[in-house]
Amino acid sequence: MTIQELIQFKESENKVEFKEAKGGNFSYNGGSRIDPKERRRCILGYVTAFANEGGGYLVLGVSDKYPHQVVGTTQCLDATGKLEQDIYNATRIRTEVSTLIDENGNRVLIIKINARPIGKLYKFEDVPLMRIGEELLPMSDEKYRSIIQEQEPDFSESICDGLTVELRISGLVQDKAFALFIKSVQNELPDDKKLSVFEIIALNRVRKGVIKTTELPQEIIKSLIEKGLIEQQGKTKGSKLILSRAYYEFTGEKGKYTKSTDLNDQQVFILILEHLSKFEKAKMNDFVDIFSGRLTRKQVRYIVDKLVGSKELKRDGVGKSTIYSVGENFLKTMTLLNKALDIGMKHLRENGELDHEK
Repeated sequence: MTIQELIQFKESENKVEFKEAKGGNFSYNGGSRIDPKERRRCILGYVTAFANEGGGYLVLGVSDKYPHQVVGTTQCLDATGKLEQDIYNATRIRTEVSTLIDENGNRVLIIKINARPIGKLYKFEDVPLMRIGEELLPMSDEKYRSIIQEQEPDFSESICDGLTVELRISGLVQDKAFALFIKSVQNELPDDKKLSVFEIIALNRVRKGVIKTTELPQEIIKSLIEKGLIEQQGKTKGSKLILSRAYYEFTGEKGKYTKSTDLNDQQVFILILEHLSKFEKAKMNDFVDIFSGRLTRKQVRYIVDKLVGSKELKRDGVGKSTIYSVGENFLKTMTLLNKALDIGMKHLRENGELDHEK
């Protein structure tokens, strides 16, 4: 697209918004503005609204009144790539940022916004936006409902072992959010990297529950990990697979991702100590109950045995009568920390630093 073609566009007829932004200070995210209407009139606000309504262009360095005049802008000078990445990180919306220079050396910044996926809504500060005239307004209830009720998409053609396979996502999975996630992934992957039918089936199995690495072909596991779609937890043959963080961010279920990830030894120790601080002693079944749904009995026992070996925990008795309590090394560590704290406080008092703080 040339500048001459660009300035022929009309905001009322074409999906384009012109802003002068001469000083290069057009707001990226609303800045310090307080009024929600004013906060929305920023790069992220327009990107969100355009994406929700089929895509469009945000053009900086051109007057908004028709006939448009090129005034030039220094917005994101030498940082168009960073702007594109920042927009994606903030919104998960794909854009293409480019510049044009007219015969007078005036620079025009063009942000091309792609349309939203079917059934997907984008929000700016938790508000789905739409563009009406010069305003960016909250989406109407009717428009909102029509988008979230859109039909599940047909799965695009997928290349598998040299064969072209036509597959309907709704026939493969019943979870609409998962189907839309797969569609979004396919749209972003290059043709030679698109998901095969078998990879989608594997992803759906992982979505349904815990899958061990031994239950899927290794080449599929490797491919899905490289594409950032699954994560492997553990290093033994019994390690499990979960959907990646990207999936839970897409569906807005970030809490489920945190819950599905493994606890490390330090996190386990902290929870065990919290339990012992309340009850002083515990049995193995108590620890297993604490981590139910997150760690197996075998994993809990392995970590507890390590803590006993390092004398962070103390073990008394054998078999079902075994009782656990805080170990001598932990008590020594806490004693040293308290001693160090006392010495530090004394030093501060002697130097008058505590009095100074008051």
